Amino acid sequence: MKHSEAENILLQCSQSEEVFLITIEDDGKGFSQDPSQTKSMGFHNLKTRVDYLKGKMEINSDDEGTAINIELNTHAIS
Repeated sequence: MKHSEAENILLQCSQSEEVFLITIEDDGKGFSQDPSQTKSMGFHNLKTRVDYLKGKMEINSDDEGTAINIELNTHAIS
C-alpha cells in the first residue's frame, strides 16, 4: 500500500490435489515491469523463491492496479 497507493487489496489462496494458487490484486498506480527501471529487490526475491519451489509467477501491472498470480506444484514442495 505504501508504494502502490492502493486503497484495496485482494489476497486469495486455493489448493487442489496438485496445485496451490496465490493471487494478489490491488487498485494502485501500478509499476514498470521492466527490470532495468527498478532497484527493488522485493520482486526479485519473490521470483527467486517461486523458482526454487519450481512454481510459476505472472505479474500484470498498469495504471489501474497490479495482479500477481503464483502457482506452486504441491508435489514439488514436499
